[in-house]
Amino acid sequence: MGIFGIENYQFTSISIATNTSFVIEIGNYQDANQVFAQLLTTLPQNDSAVAAIGYTTRSAEEQRSAVALFAIDGIPALAANGFTDVVLAIFPSGDVIDQELEKFNQTGRIGAEMRRFIDVLDRPNFELLLAQARQYHITLHAGGVNYTDVDRTIFHPGYGIEHSPTQRLRDETARNSEVVIRALVAEGKRVAFFGPCLYVNPHPRSERAYYSFGRVLAHDFPNHFTAINIVIPEITVGQSYRKDLDLPLNFPWVQIIPQIGINLITCDRNSHLIVLPRH
Repeated sequence: MGIFGIENYQFTSISIATNTSFVIEIGNYQDANQVFAQLLTTLPQNDSAVAAIGYTTRSAEEQRSAVALFAIDGIPALAANGFTDVVLAIFPSGDVIDQELEKFNQTGRIGAEMRRFIDVLDRPNFELLLAQARQYHITLHAGGVNYTDVDRTIFHPGYGIEHSPTQRLRDETARNSEVVIRALVAEGKRVAFFGPCLYVNPHPRSERAYYSFGRVLAHDFPNHFTAINIVIPEITVGQSYRKDLDLPLNFPWVQIIPQIGINLITCDRNSHLIVLPRH
């Protein structure tokens, strides 16, 4: 049983009345591991594939962690379905991190710069993610901003006052991750991405489309790509983060938040949401 598992299962399909025709399917599962397994088995087996997994960063200790869910439920499911590589947006792209990741993939030793960039609220869960990747023989890659631009991120002491997230940083993460993913696919690999929802949505809103590599990869690899966004109600619902999900803004959220178990929302064949119950 997974981290948020409850023994329960049912499946239904509903049509939601919005300003456009919009139909989703809802399946309720025992735990997130079941959901990941269900989605990953729909991709072609014994062939290259991309699973782009998005999440929203938590801002308080009492909020549940998508990083923990991915580490405990997602990594084993990826390994069981032949995925060998994961691209992580939290690590900036550049020689310094690449060298440390190469050593980590060989020895399991976390480098000094790696530790610097996971020194956030979810640090214990990122450490768990790294340990799980090592245990399941998954190779990790950096897909974040250019290492030379880290002074523009939260690792600058004036962040939020002198510095803030910029279009440039979002663009770097989207482009860097896409380049790594495409290179791995070209080698015939089955690769996953783990980072903010902003980057994985196959049908982003117009103002966010430029930052979504999911839009491009879903077009280029229509039968070999799936986007899986993790929705934790206390973080996502009612926040601007909803704009990064593949649902209309006027979507009635209460209808897809489960009372128990985990809901799998299928928006289309390339786009899915994993929705946790209310906390």
